[in-house]
Amino acid sequence: MDEKSSDKNAGWKNGVPLVCLLGKIDKQEETTMHSAILYVLITIIGTVAGQLMLKSGMLQVGEIPSQTKEFMPFFFKALTNSRVILSFLLAFIAAMGWVAAVSKLRLSYAYPFMASTFAIVLVFSHFLFREEIPLVRWIGVLVIWFGVFLLSRS
Repeated sequence: MDEKSSDKNAGWKNGVPLVCLLGKIDKQEETTMHSAILYVLITIIGTVAGQLMLKSGMLQVGEIPSQTKEFMPFFFKALTNSRVILSFLLAFIAAMGWVAAVSKLRLSYAYPFMASTFAIVLVFSHFLFREEIPLVRWIGVLVIWFGVFLLSRS
């Protein structure tokens, strides 16, 4: 196997994710898997922090106006808000983490972890912004986390 094709299978051994084989893999493969998971975590943290920062900034800016002639001043105010700008930076960091993660992992393995961002944002929205979350949404969060747990084991 040439070096390029082995890169495509990083994070995998004999068709099995290395995370399922920890203890049965060599140190180099274990290091590759740990760095790949770190990149996924950077993506998740950057995504969640970016969304929360964006909401915080937009609470300062206010709601989008209903009159189209007020759109340009609104977007200028939003795009010059320091929290909105920081949210874009966090989104960029998350994107770079994702580029690194999918360079090491199969997309079908890595992508389901991104579902955890929905659940984490919901929890923080409740505590930071005092948003009311109906019971059915909390149950949905538990289902998402359980699903991500199952997918991480497959």
